[in-house]
Amino acid sequence: WFQETGLVYNADQVIRISRRGHETLTLLRGLVASLMEGYLVTARALARAESVTDEADLMKRATSVGRRMYRDGLVSHRESLAQPIIEGALRYLKTTGVIQVSTAPSADDSSTPRVNVNEPLRRALEHDLTWMLGV
Repeated sequence: WFQETGLVYNADQVIRISRRGHETLTLLRGLVASLMEGYLVTARALARAESVTDEADLMKRATSVGRRMYRDGLVSHRESLAQPIIEGALRYLKTTGVIQVSTAPSADDSSTPRVNVNEPLRRALEHDLTWMLGV
C-alpha cells in the first residue's frame, strides 16, 4: 500500500521514503508514537501495583506516572496521557493476559476487586516499547 500510493519506493532493494511520503509518514509516526507511549505509561504504572485495587485506581496511577514521565522527557507526546489511550492500553493488557481484574474474595475475605499483574509479561512489554520508542 505504501508503494502503491507513492509514499515509499524501492531503490536498489532499499525502501526509501518519497518527498510526498515524508510528511504523511511523519504524521503517522506521531500518531503511533502517542499510542505506544500511552501503553508504555500504563505498563510502567503496573510496576509494583500490589496496592492497586481496581481499574479506577490504576487510571489514577497511570496518569500520575505519565505526568512524571512527561516532565522527565521520557514521554514526548502529552496526548499519550489521555484517558482514552490509557483505557485502550488497559483493555489490551487484559486481552493479552498482562493483567487480570478479579472480584473473587481475597485472603482477607473481602470481595474487593483486585488487579493481578503478570510481571514477566509486563516487563517484556515495557522492554519492547522502550526499545521501539528509543527511550
